[in-house]
Amino acid sequence: MNVRRVLVGLLVATSPMLVAPTTASASCVVVPSVEGGLALADVVFVGTVVELDNHGRYATFAVDELWKGSVDGEVEVRGGPPDPPGADNGSFVVSSIERRYELGTRYLVTAFEGDQHTGDEGGLSDNNCSGTAEWSEELAQFRPVDAIMMTPDGSDAPPYVLIALTTVFVAGGCLYLLFRRGSLAYRARQDEETISG
Repeated sequence: MNVRRVLVGLLVATSPMLVAPTTASASCVVVPSVEGGLALADVVFVGTVVELDNHGRYATFAVDELWKGSVDGEVEVRGGPPDPPGADNGSFVVSSIERRYELGTRYLVTAFEGDQHTGDEGGLSDNNCSGTAEWSEELAQFRPVDAIMMTPDGSDAPPYVLIALTTVFVAGGCLYLLFRRGSLAYRARQDEETISG
């Protein structure tokens, strides 16, 4: 009778393990500062999540600004390991360093080339120990002067520096033309006064 109670107790105690997600043992030693995250990352961009997969761990981003590295206008970032085959039965892999994204949320993403969760060489990966953060205007202070603004079709737009220089040259050109026109009008009046006087 006692053996039966012990077995039932063990079954009850271990049954959550049979249906609970599998956990990989790992954690962040130190989460880097924004500056540290920017320095360590292979690719840094500001983008909005437009699609999610793999329980929110895989996010497709529409890229707004490229701060470091090279990406297209849309890019997938993997924030955790893939689920095992047959994961549609409710069981899935969980890692203590996985990152889950929110659909429609804008992030500063500090990603790494290759998939650090599977060892695959292609794509980009991220984790909860990186400098990735939900976007706030406070993060704009870290924007590099050579950041590239992405256009809706995903092509590069001129960096901020080129936009500023173009504005200065256009404004200077307009001032020159106004001064030149005023100077010519003044000379024409002087010539009229000389002829009529």
